[in-house]
Amino acid sequence: MIRAGFLVATGVAAYFLILVFTLPAVQLEDYLEERVPGLSLSAVSGSVFNGEAGRVSYQGTDLGSARWEFLPLALLTGRVEYHVGFSAPAGPGQANAGITFAGNAYGHDIDVSFSPERIIYRYSPVAVESSGIINVLVETFKLSDGFPHEFSGQVVWKSAAILSPVEMVFGDTVLNLQNAGEELVGRIENEADFGLSGDVAIAPGGEYRIDLLLSPEADASRQTLSLLESTTTVQPDGNYRLRSSGQW
Repeated sequence: MIRAGFLVATGVAAYFLILVFTLPAVQLEDYLEERVPGLSLSAVSGSVFNGEAGRVSYQGTDLGSARWEFLPLALLTGRVEYHVGFSAPAGPGQANAGITFAGNAYGHDIDVSFSPERIIYRYSPVAVESSGIINVLVETFKLSDGFPHEFSGQVVWKSAAILSPVEMVFGDTVLNLQNAGEELVGRIENEADFGLSGDVAIAPGGEYRIDLLLSPEADASRQTLSLLESTTTVQPDGNYRLRSSGQW
Protein backbone atom coordinates (compact mmCIF):
# COMPACT_ATOMS: atom_id res chain seq x y z
CA MET A 1 0.00 0.00 0.00
CA ILE A 2 2.80 2.41 0.92
CA ARG A 3 4.63 1.64 -2.34
CA ALA A 4 1.43 2.09 -4.34
CA GLY A 5 0.71 5.42 -2.64
CA PHE A 6 4.25 6.59 -3.34
CA LEU A 7 3.94 5.67 -7.01
CA VAL A 8 0.62 7.48 -7.32
CA ALA A 9 2.04 10.60 -5.62
CA THR A 10 5.11 10.51 -7.87
CA GLY A 11 2.92 10.16 -10.94
CA VAL A 12 0.73 13.10 -9.94
CA ALA A 13 3.79 15.25 -9.18
CA ALA A 14 5.36 14.38 -12.53
CA TYR A 15 2.12 15.20 -14.33
CA PHE A 16 1.91 18.66 -12.78
CA LEU A 17 5.61 19.27 -13.40
CA ILE A 18 5.19 18.47 -17.09
CA LEU A 19 2.08 20.65 -17.19
CA VAL A 20 3.95 23.64 -15.70
CA PHE A 21 7.01 23.21 -17.91
CA THR A 22 4.86 23.20 -21.05
CA LEU A 23 2.69 26.19 -20.15
CA PRO A 24 2.60 28.53 -23.16
CA ALA A 25 4.81 31.60 -22.94
CA VAL A 26 1.76 33.87 -23.19
CA GLN A 27 1.16 33.07 -19.51
CA LEU A 28 4.50 34.70 -18.66
CA GLU A 29 3.72 37.63 -20.95
CA ASP A 30 0.52 38.46 -19.07
CA TYR A 31 2.23 38.05 -15.68
CA LEU A 32 5.15 40.36 -16.52
CA GLU A 33 3.13 43.09 -18.25
CA GLU A 34 0.78 43.24 -15.27
CA ARG A 35 3.58 43.58 -12.71
CA VAL A 36 6.13 45.72 -14.60
CA PRO A 37 4.52 49.01 -15.71
CA GLY A 38 5.71 50.09 -19.15
CA LEU A 39 6.84 46.62 -20.24
CA SER A 40 5.47 45.31 -23.54
CA LEU A 41 6.10 41.94 -25.24
CA SER A 42 4.88 40.82 -28.66
CA ALA A 43 5.25 37.81 -30.98
CA VAL A 44 5.68 35.55 -27.94
CA SER A 45 6.34 31.84 -28.50
CA GLY A 46 7.68 28.79 -26.70
CA SER A 47 6.95 27.90 -23.09
CA VAL A 48 7.11 29.66 -19.74
CA PHE A 49 10.46 28.01 -19.07
CA ASN A 50 12.12 28.42 -22.47
CA GLY A 51 10.70 30.86 -24.97
CA GLU A 52 11.16 34.06 -26.90
CA ALA A 53 9.52 37.36 -27.78
CA GLY A 54 9.95 38.91 -31.20
CA ARG A 55 9.91 42.40 -29.70
CA VAL A 56 10.37 43.77 -26.20
CA SER A 57 9.99 47.42 -25.21
CA TYR A 58 10.13 49.25 -21.89
CA GLN A 59 8.69 52.74 -21.43
CA GLY A 60 8.63 53.02 -25.22
CA THR A 61 12.32 52.07 -25.65
CA ASP A 62 12.87 49.23 -28.13
CA LEU A 63 15.01 46.42 -26.64
CA GLY A 64 14.71 44.22 -29.71
CA SER A 65 13.92 40.52 -29.47
CA ALA A 66 14.49 38.41 -26.36
CA ARG A 67 14.93 34.79 -25.44
CA TRP A 68 14.59 33.47 -21.89
CA GLU A 69 15.84 30.33 -20.20
CA PHE A 70 14.81 28.96 -16.82
CA LEU A 71 17.70 28.45 -14.34
CA PRO A 72 16.72 25.39 -12.24
CA LEU A 73 19.66 25.63 -9.79
CA ALA A 74 18.19 28.85 -8.38
CA LEU A 75 15.41 26.72 -6.85
CA LEU A 76 17.97 25.42 -4.34
CA THR A 77 18.26 28.93 -2.88
CA GLY A 78 14.53 29.62 -2.81
CA ARG A 79 14.30 31.52 -6.09
CA VAL A 80 12.68 31.15 -9.50
CA GLU A 81 15.16 32.76 -11.89
CA TYR A 82 15.61 33.27 -15.62
CA HIS A 83 18.45 34.30 -17.88
CA VAL A 84 17.32 36.60 -20.69
CA GLY A 85 19.30 37.40 -23.83
CA PHE A 86 18.43 40.43 -25.98
CA SER A 87 19.12 41.09 -29.66
CA ALA A 88 18.60 44.84 -29.66
CA PRO A 89 19.18 47.24 -32.58
CA ALA A 90 22.02 48.87 -30.57
CA GLY A 91 23.69 45.53 -29.79
CA PRO A 92 23.23 42.31 -27.81
CA GLY A 93 22.34 42.37 -24.12
CA GLN A 94 21.55 40.10 -21.21
CA ALA A 95 19.90 40.05 -17.78
CA ASN A 96 19.14 37.71 -14.91
CA ALA A 97 15.81 38.24 -13.19
CA GLY A 98 13.56 36.27 -10.91
CA ILE A 99 11.34 36.09 -7.87
CA THR A 100 11.91 34.56 -4.45
CA PHE A 101 9.56 32.01 -2.91
CA ALA A 102 8.41 34.90 -0.67
CA GLY A 103 7.25 36.81 -3.75
CA ASN A 104 10.07 39.39 -3.97
CA ALA A 105 11.21 40.26 -7.51
CA TYR A 106 14.88 41.02 -8.21
CA GLY A 107 17.46 41.32 -10.98
CA HIS A 108 21.23 41.21 -11.39
CA ASP A 109 24.01 41.21 -14.00
CA ILE A 110 22.02 43.33 -16.43
CA ASP A 111 23.69 44.69 -19.57
CA VAL A 112 21.45 46.27 -22.23
CA SER A 113 22.02 48.93 -24.89
CA PHE A 114 19.73 51.19 -26.90
CA SER A 115 19.66 54.41 -28.91
CA PRO A 116 19.54 57.63 -26.85
CA GLU A 117 17.16 59.45 -29.17
CA ARG A 118 13.88 58.63 -27.44
CA ILE A 119 15.14 59.56 -23.96
CA ILE A 120 16.89 62.75 -25.11
CA TYR A 121 13.86 63.79 -27.13
CA ARG A 122 11.55 63.22 -24.15
CA TYR A 123 13.51 65.30 -21.63
CA SER A 124 15.26 67.90 -23.78
CA PRO A 125 13.73 71.43 -23.71
CA VAL A 126 14.12 71.58 -27.52
CA ALA A 127 13.93 69.03 -30.33
CA VAL A 128 17.39 67.57 -30.93
CA GLU A 129 19.18 64.93 -32.96
CA SER A 130 21.61 62.84 -30.94
CA SER A 131 24.20 60.13 -31.50
CA GLY A 132 25.99 57.45 -29.50
CA ILE A 133 24.72 54.42 -27.60
CA ILE A 134 23.25 54.22 -24.09
CA ASN A 135 24.50 51.20 -22.15
CA VAL A 136 22.73 50.22 -18.90
CA LEU A 137 24.80 48.13 -16.47
CA VAL A 138 23.08 46.94 -13.29
CA GLU A 139 24.85 44.85 -10.68
CA THR A 140 21.76 44.15 -8.59
CA PHE A 141 18.36 45.44 -7.46
CA LYS A 142 15.18 44.35 -5.72
CA LEU A 143 11.76 45.38 -7.01
CA SER A 144 9.03 46.53 -4.64
CA ASP A 145 5.72 47.96 -5.89
CA GLY A 146 7.29 48.42 -9.32
CA PHE A 147 10.24 50.50 -8.02
CA PRO A 148 13.88 49.37 -7.62
CA HIS A 149 15.50 49.21 -4.18
CA GLU A 150 18.98 48.16 -3.07
CA PHE A 151 20.02 49.31 -6.54
CA SER A 152 23.62 49.37 -7.75
CA GLY A 153 24.41 50.26 -11.34
CA GLN A 154 25.24 52.88 -13.92
CA VAL A 155 24.11 54.26 -17.26
CA VAL A 156 26.83 55.09 -19.79
CA TRP A 157 26.09 57.25 -22.82
CA LYS A 158 28.97 56.23 -25.08
CA SER A 159 30.29 58.82 -27.55
CA ALA A 160 27.52 61.14 -26.41
CA ALA A 161 26.75 64.05 -28.72
CA ILE A 162 24.00 66.40 -29.80
CA LEU A 163 24.19 66.87 -33.58
CA SER A 164 21.42 69.40 -34.16
CA PRO A 165 20.13 72.08 -33.93
CA VAL A 166 23.72 72.73 -32.76
CA GLU A 167 26.66 70.41 -32.15
CA MET A 168 27.64 69.57 -28.57
CA VAL A 169 30.09 66.69 -28.08
CA PHE A 170 30.08 65.30 -24.53
CA GLY A 171 32.09 62.12 -25.05
CA ASP A 172 31.50 59.16 -22.74
CA THR A 173 29.05 60.36 -20.09
CA VAL A 174 28.36 58.31 -16.96
CA LEU A 175 25.36 58.31 -14.61
CA ASN A 176 26.04 56.32 -11.42
CA LEU A 177 22.82 55.25 -9.69
CA GLN A 178 21.93 54.09 -6.17
CA ASN A 179 19.13 54.40 -3.64
CA ALA A 180 19.00 57.26 -1.15
CA GLY A 181 16.04 56.89 1.17
CA GLU A 182 13.01 56.13 -0.98
CA GLU A 183 14.49 57.68 -4.12
CA LEU A 184 16.78 56.43 -6.85
CA VAL A 185 19.49 59.07 -7.25
CA GLY A 186 22.46 59.51 -9.54
CA ARG A 187 25.40 61.73 -10.43
CA ILE A 188 26.22 62.59 -14.06
CA GLU A 189 29.80 63.26 -15.13
CA ASN A 190 31.91 63.36 -18.28
CA GLU A 191 35.51 64.19 -19.21
CA ALA A 192 35.12 66.02 -22.53
CA ASP A 193 36.01 69.64 -23.33
CA PHE A 194 32.26 70.34 -23.28
CA GLY A 195 31.56 69.61 -19.61
CA LEU A 196 28.32 67.99 -18.46
CA SER A 197 27.62 67.24 -14.80
CA GLY A 198 24.66 67.17 -12.46
CA ASP A 199 22.19 65.17 -10.42
CA VAL A 200 19.14 63.04 -11.15
CA ALA A 201 16.49 61.79 -8.72
CA ILE A 202 13.50 59.50 -9.33
CA ALA A 203 10.78 58.89 -6.71
CA PRO A 204 8.66 55.72 -6.35
CA GLY A 205 5.64 57.51 -7.82
CA GLY A 206 7.56 58.27 -11.01
CA GLU A 207 8.36 61.91 -10.24
CA TYR A 208 11.80 62.96 -11.43
CA ARG A 209 14.18 65.88 -10.96
CA ILE A 210 17.12 66.77 -13.19
CA ASP A 211 19.70 69.43 -12.33
CA LEU A 212 22.47 69.76 -14.94
CA LEU A 213 25.45 72.08 -15.38
CA LEU A 214 26.78 72.56 -18.91
CA SER A 215 30.27 74.03 -19.45
CA PRO A 216 30.92 74.79 -23.15
CA GLU A 217 34.44 74.65 -24.54
CA ALA A 218 36.22 77.97 -25.08
CA ASP A 219 35.62 77.94 -28.85
CA ALA A 220 31.92 77.04 -28.68
CA SER A 221 29.97 78.51 -31.61
CA ARG A 222 27.73 81.53 -31.28
CA GLN A 223 24.76 79.34 -32.24
CA THR A 224 25.54 76.92 -29.38
CA LEU A 225 25.80 79.72 -26.83
CA SER A 226 22.59 81.33 -28.09
CA LEU A 227 20.70 78.05 -27.70
CA LEU A 228 22.04 77.58 -24.16
CA GLU A 229 21.12 81.16 -23.23
CA SER A 230 17.54 80.63 -24.43
CA THR A 231 16.95 77.23 -22.77
CA THR A 232 19.00 77.36 -19.54
CA THR A 233 19.97 79.76 -16.75
CA VAL A 234 23.34 81.47 -17.19
CA GLN A 235 25.49 81.18 -14.06
CA PRO A 236 27.86 83.87 -12.69
CA ASP A 237 30.87 81.70 -13.66
CA GLY A 238 29.73 81.50 -17.28
CA ASN A 239 28.32 77.98 -17.10
CA TYR A 240 24.71 77.08 -17.91
CA ARG A 241 22.24 75.41 -15.57
CA LEU A 242 19.34 73.28 -16.76
CA ARG A 243 16.66 72.19 -14.30
CA SER A 244 13.69 70.00 -15.16
CA SER A 245 11.08 67.99 -13.26
CA GLY A 246 7.97 66.02 -14.06
CA GLN A 247 6.49 62.55 -14.24
CA TRP A 248 8.56 59.65 -15.57
